[in-house]
Amino acid sequence: MESIRVIGESARAVGIKVNTQFPEYQALVDARNKGDFDLLINNEKQVSNSPWEYYDYMFRLPVQDTQSVANFGRYENKKAWDLVQQLDKTPVDDTAAMKKVTSQLQKIQLTDMPVIPLWYNGAWAQANTSVWTGWPSAKDGDSHYAPVTWRNWLELGGILTLTELKLAEAK
Repeated sequence: MESIRVIGESARAVGIKVNTQFPEYQALVDARNKGDFDLLINNEKQVSNSPWEYYDYMFRLPVQDTQSVANFGRYENKKAWDLVQQLDKTPVDDTAAMKKVTSQLQKIQLTDMPVIPLWYNGAWAQANTSVWTGWPSAKDGDSHYAPVTWRNWLELGGILTLTELKLAEAK
């Protein structure tokens, strides 16, 4: 909601008329899935080990009456979708082929702007060491497990994070 407020204020400050709304979550999801919006902040796509995930989210076809996981703006570009499918079949270690396909997809994205990426939503978390220590950090020797528990990340590192925690010494 804060991002919506800031973006709305910034747009109005430069003369772009933007009316911000903050519907209940289910109303937002219903409008998003039906394509009933002009602008939408959507934070559904999460961290992935492949750019395919992002391009599938942006260009997925066919467009349906209800889009519940991707392409909420109902952008239709057969060439882009063909490239996404080609990227899906490209081995991740074939960096030259990956670059060739993603360069073409990036050109379509930047020309047509079916979505406007505003920030990278990495797997982040906050921790407090006053009660527990051993939280993941970038320091050598520290745990590097993903400490987040949202969107099924608990089984991808959250449990291992818990095994590294130790009770903090009383002060």
